[in-house]
Amino acid sequence: FVEPRAMAFHLPHPNRETYLMVLRLYAKETNTPGNEIPLRCLEIVERMQERYDQGGELWLRPDAIVWNQVLSAWAACEDEQKAVAAENLLRRLQREDTSVDVSSYGHVMRACARSNATPHAKKLGGEVALRVWRDFHVEDQRPDLEVSSYLYCFFMRACQYLEDPQQRDNEVEVAFLMCCGNGCVNNHILLEFQKAASRRLYDDIIGRAVGDRKHQSMSLPVLITHLPQDWTKNANQKTQWGW
Repeated sequence: FVEPRAMAFHLPHPNRETYLMVLRLYAKETNTPGNEIPLRCLEIVERMQERYDQGGELWLRPDAIVWNQVLSAWAACEDEQKAVAAENLLRRLQREDTSVDVSSYGHVMRACARSNATPHAKKLGGEVALRVWRDFHVEDQRPDLEVSSYLYCFFMRACQYLEDPQQRDNEVEVAFLMCCGNGCVNNHILLEFQKAASRRLYDDIIGRAVGDRKHQSMSLPVLITHLPQDWTKNANQKTQWGW
């Protein structure tokens, strides 16, 4: 994305909508090698910040929606360090008192969950996911930060990268039971829980919930329709997977 030289050619500067459109297009580029796309997005947002700071163009101040496009670009790329890079950007926004929302955490968690290019990337993804998950619950005192099915799903997927099986079970169990308590369980979350949890943990929690299917829960499909209604009451029921 090359911004036209407005002074030389007497062309108007891009406005917020133009910048955001370009950022969203970049953020949709999936499985891109390296970090070129997220760094390009970062450059665009920093240009917006510069015009806000130096030119007094108040409408260009980057907000959570704008910054989330950069976080989304990190999640979509294949850079080995993307989980760390996304976390670092989130920390920067927090230090600068820039507004972040639940989607900001969701994009960072997605970067962690998709950090599967190498064993080292997986290790980083699991470690970052734990830090961001715990940080979210510290920030959760804000009424606008409510944990979503999306966040639960990608956290449990990232937990698959934790090397210690006991730690993995502990983290997944707490997250899944919290999700049940909030009524956010959908088919995505049920699937990620099955993948991340040990057979013992899955059979124990799901088996108790579905009664006589206890000893068959790993061999027969369990759907959210088999689960207590309180577990799924706040999940989107309009689609099969609950998004």
